[in-house]
Amino acid sequence: MKKLSILILLLLAIGAVAQTMKTFAYFVKTASSTTVPVALTNTTFKVSRITLLGYKAEQTVNVGTVYIGNATNDGKQVYPLLSGESVVIDTGEKQDISKIYIDVVNANDGVIVIYE
Repeated sequence: MKKLSILILLLLAIGAVAQTMKTFAYFVKTASSTTVPVALTNTTFKVSRITLLGYKAEQTVNVGTVYIGNATNDGKQVYPLLSGESVVIDTGEKQDISKIYIDVVNANDGVIVIYE
Protein backbone atom coordinates (compact mmCIF):
# COMPACT_ATOMS: atom_id res chain seq x y z
CA MET A 1 0.00 0.00 0.00
CA LYS A 2 2.84 2.38 0.85
CA LYS A 3 4.52 1.78 -2.53
CA LEU A 4 1.21 2.46 -4.30
CA SER A 5 0.80 5.74 -2.41
CA ILE A 6 4.30 6.82 -3.38
CA LEU A 7 3.66 5.86 -6.99
CA ILE A 8 0.43 7.85 -7.04
CA LEU A 9 2.20 10.89 -5.55
CA LEU A 10 4.95 10.62 -8.16
CA LEU A 11 2.42 10.39 -10.97
CA LEU A 12 0.55 13.39 -9.62
CA ALA A 13 3.80 15.34 -9.37
CA ILE A 14 4.73 14.44 -12.95
CA GLY A 15 1.26 15.46 -14.08
CA ALA A 16 1.55 18.77 -12.23
CA VAL A 17 4.91 19.45 -13.87
CA ALA A 18 3.52 18.58 -17.28
CA GLN A 19 0.57 20.90 -16.76
CA THR A 20 2.68 23.82 -15.56
CA MET A 21 5.36 23.41 -18.22
CA LYS A 22 4.91 26.20 -20.71
CA THR A 23 6.67 26.96 -23.91
CA PHE A 24 10.04 28.40 -23.07
CA ALA A 25 13.25 29.38 -24.74
CA TYR A 26 16.75 29.88 -23.49
CA PHE A 27 20.11 31.43 -24.24
CA VAL A 28 23.57 31.22 -22.72
CA LYS A 29 25.29 34.33 -21.40
CA THR A 30 28.96 34.21 -20.41
CA ALA A 31 31.41 36.85 -19.23
CA SER A 32 34.96 36.86 -20.49
CA SER A 33 36.18 39.33 -17.87
CA THR A 34 36.21 38.88 -14.10
CA THR A 35 36.24 42.65 -13.53
CA VAL A 36 33.42 43.87 -15.79
CA PRO A 37 29.84 42.73 -15.08
CA VAL A 38 27.73 42.04 -18.18
CA ALA A 39 24.00 42.46 -18.73
CA LEU A 40 21.96 39.38 -19.57
CA THR A 41 20.95 41.12 -22.82
CA ASN A 42 22.11 44.24 -24.64
CA THR A 43 18.60 45.34 -25.59
CA THR A 44 15.29 45.68 -23.79
CA PHE A 45 13.93 42.18 -23.26
CA LYS A 46 10.84 41.80 -21.10
CA VAL A 47 9.82 38.51 -19.53
CA SER A 48 7.69 37.56 -16.53
CA ARG A 49 9.79 34.64 -15.32
CA ILE A 50 13.37 33.53 -15.78
CA THR A 51 15.41 30.68 -14.43
CA LEU A 52 19.16 31.17 -14.23
CA LEU A 53 21.34 28.08 -14.21
CA GLY A 54 24.98 28.14 -13.08
CA TYR A 55 26.26 26.73 -16.38
CA LYS A 56 28.58 28.24 -18.99
CA ALA A 57 27.22 26.00 -21.77
CA GLU A 58 24.63 23.31 -22.16
CA GLN A 59 25.73 20.45 -19.91
CA THR A 60 28.88 22.30 -18.75
CA VAL A 61 28.81 23.67 -15.22
CA ASN A 62 30.75 26.76 -14.23
CA VAL A 63 34.15 26.59 -12.61
CA GLY A 64 33.15 29.08 -9.91
CA THR A 65 30.40 31.27 -8.55
CA VAL A 66 28.47 33.76 -10.67
CA TYR A 67 27.05 36.79 -8.86
CA ILE A 68 23.74 38.26 -10.01
CA GLY A 69 22.44 41.76 -9.42
CA ASN A 70 21.31 45.02 -10.96
CA ALA A 71 24.52 47.01 -10.57
CA THR A 72 26.96 47.75 -13.37
CA ASN A 73 29.94 48.04 -10.98
CA ASP A 74 32.29 45.15 -10.30
CA GLY A 75 31.70 43.45 -6.97
CA LYS A 76 28.22 44.93 -6.46
CA GLN A 77 26.08 41.93 -7.51
CA VAL A 78 24.45 40.53 -4.41
CA TYR A 79 23.14 37.05 -5.22
CA PRO A 80 25.68 34.21 -5.48
CA LEU A 81 24.76 31.46 -7.95
CA LEU A 82 26.94 28.45 -7.31
CA SER A 83 28.16 26.18 -10.09
CA GLY A 84 25.35 23.91 -11.26
CA GLU A 85 22.68 25.56 -9.12
CA SER A 86 19.64 27.55 -10.24
CA VAL A 87 17.50 30.47 -9.18
CA VAL A 88 14.04 31.46 -10.41
CA ILE A 89 13.05 35.10 -10.73
CA ASP A 90 9.27 35.32 -11.07
CA THR A 91 7.92 38.85 -11.01
CA GLY A 92 4.39 38.04 -12.13
CA GLU A 93 4.62 40.82 -14.67
CA LYS A 94 6.99 41.46 -17.52
CA GLN A 95 10.30 43.00 -16.45
CA ASP A 96 13.31 44.03 -18.51
CA ILE A 97 16.11 41.51 -17.97
CA SER A 98 18.67 43.76 -19.67
CA LYS A 99 18.89 45.37 -16.24
CA ILE A 100 20.17 42.14 -14.64
CA TYR A 101 23.96 41.73 -14.59
CA ILE A 102 26.28 38.82 -13.95
CA ASP A 103 29.74 39.10 -12.44
CA VAL A 104 31.94 36.01 -12.72
CA VAL A 105 34.77 34.82 -10.50
CA ASN A 106 36.26 32.73 -13.32
CA ALA A 107 36.52 34.06 -16.88
CA ASN A 108 34.08 32.52 -19.36
CA ASP A 109 31.68 31.30 -16.68
CA GLY A 110 28.08 32.39 -17.05
CA VAL A 111 24.43 31.42 -16.89
CA ILE A 112 21.84 29.67 -18.96
CA VAL A 113 18.79 31.94 -19.05
CA ILE A 114 15.49 30.09 -19.46
CA TYR A 115 12.59 32.44 -20.02
CA GLU A 116 8.84 32.44 -20.55
